[in-house]
Amino acid sequence: MKRFFFVLCSIVLVMAACATATGNVTGVQDITGGIGIVVDASVVNKNTIGRDDFSMPDNRAIATLAGSAAADALARKGYTTAGPVVTIAGARLDAKDKYAVTDMEGKKIEAPEAIQPPFMVEPAIPDTARANIGPLFKSLYTTPGSVSKQLSTVNPAHLDVAEGGGAILAVICAGRIPSGGSRAAAIGTAFVAVIAATAGASTDVKGEVRTQSTAEIYLIDRRNGATLWHDAVEAHDVSPAFFADAVGKMLEKLPPPRNP
Repeated sequence: MKRFFFVLCSIVLVMAACATATGNVTGVQDITGGIGIVVDASVVNKNTIGRDDFSMPDNRAIATLAGSAAADALARKGYTTAGPVVTIAGARLDAKDKYAVTDMEGKKIEAPEAIQPPFMVEPAIPDTARANIGPLFKSLYTTPGSVSKQLSTVNPAHLDVAEGGGAILAVICAGRIPSGGSRAAAIGTAFVAVIAATAGASTDVKGEVRTQSTAEIYLIDRRNGATLWHDAVEAHDVSPAFFADAVGKMLEKLPPPRNP
């Protein structure tokens, strides 16, 4: 029985993992003209049946706090920022998927097909720049354990989503909260797996029982679109405080500027 509870708790314990920062130290230190900051929050509530929920107020709170944390962390390191922090909701979402969107007043949008991600951009930016938000955030990627030369390079034209600066700091706050139905199914499957384990049978556990979250930073050279620095944190927390804390801690790893 003790073994049963140990295995079951091991399945549902909340864990967090931090990736190792990778980047071009010299390239980061040689940034001139400041750093523009753009933050996207794409946290979705999964539904067992029907459309997944996307809360604009919740995602706005995440992006706003993470943006403030990024600006503060850069200032502590001795870097200057360029222009206002651009906060976005839904840049990482796929336009072909449909969501039950909650607007800033807390009301469900009756015809969510009428709006496409990103659902919010603050402050307002030109339409030409707004059209580059999706391509920018969807082009950001890294390979686990990669070195700087393997980091993503984006189209420099897509970096006009943030004003000025010799570099752009793109912050990703992504996550999904499983539905009550999928939680129950996963826990039930885990229960069966533990029973099977005691009998020597397969212990393959399928289903989603925990909230998943990822905070990432990409420091990108505005001139050529090359990523100069990348870091990521994975956890099971989608609160604004988690994302802000994760972003601040990742940026503390940046090398200091050569000429602050």
